[in-house]
Amino acid sequence: MSIRYKKISILHSEGDKHNELLIAFLAEIGYDSFEEKQSGLDAYIDKDLFDKVRLSEIVFAIEWQHPPEIKEELLEDKNWNEAWEKSYPAVEFPESGIRVRAPFHTPDPSFKTEIIIEPGMAFGTGHHDTTGQILEELGRMDLKDLDVADAGCGSGVLAIYAAMKGAASVFAFDNDEWAAKNAKLNFEHNNLNTEDAVMADATALKDKQFDLFIANINRNIILNDFHLYAPAVKNGGKIILSGFLETDIEMILDKAKTHGFSKLDFQCRNSWVVLTLNKI
Repeated sequence: MSIRYKKISILHSEGDKHNELLIAFLAEIGYDSFEEKQSGLDAYIDKDLFDKVRLSEIVFAIEWQHPPEIKEELLEDKNWNEAWEKSYPAVEFPESGIRVRAPFHTPDPSFKTEIIIEPGMAFGTGHHDTTGQILEELGRMDLKDLDVADAGCGSGVLAIYAAMKGAASVFAFDNDEWAAKNAKLNFEHNNLNTEDAVMADATALKDKQFDLFIANINRNIILNDFHLYAPAVKNGGKIILSGFLETDIEMILDKAKTHGFSKLDFQCRNSWVVLTLNKI
């Protein structure tokens, strides 16, 4: 069995804040999935991208009361989904009437909308603050008959919810093979067209335009690819950006303004930001 991914366990007992900082910094150097635990954080990266020195620099740049322990483990491909066991909880947003659950969870008719997401290593299950905040933001929006794009879609949960809310079309893309496969599977679970979830990078946006564009990725990718996002948003359309921290807002806004976007809304939870902009 081939080995593609490496699992890094950062063992500590200093709470969610440290996990959030680790996720933000590690995402910028190629780590593409995370599992928060009481014992710390498990982070996953393509073994060919793993850099032990950069990992140590990031971990120990954070202020710790007690230095964490770092463990490394190579994963066979067959183990890729084992980080998500059947104890994996559903994510519920009672005020918005949204529930994100796995296929093995029992349906709960008390929720207006249930999104079925296969547990996998693709980011975007609703557990992280950024995904949850965007789901709630979409819940407040009228998406009927809109064309929607989901960049770096991960599990596809945001595009799926947009389709459930009446979007005329959705286009979900991710340049990671595992994420694209997971998104296709989740589109199927939710009775959507699997052809709307593809493996691609932002160059796939050429000649496409959308009423609503979503990018829940990270600061560096957003800054690097914004010149490709901007022409894909119709005049008067909106873009929702997330996956970065409150300290990154100004540089994101500066980039967006150069492409004709103005700030509409801003939310922050545990230092994680959801920024909604309008294309003038």
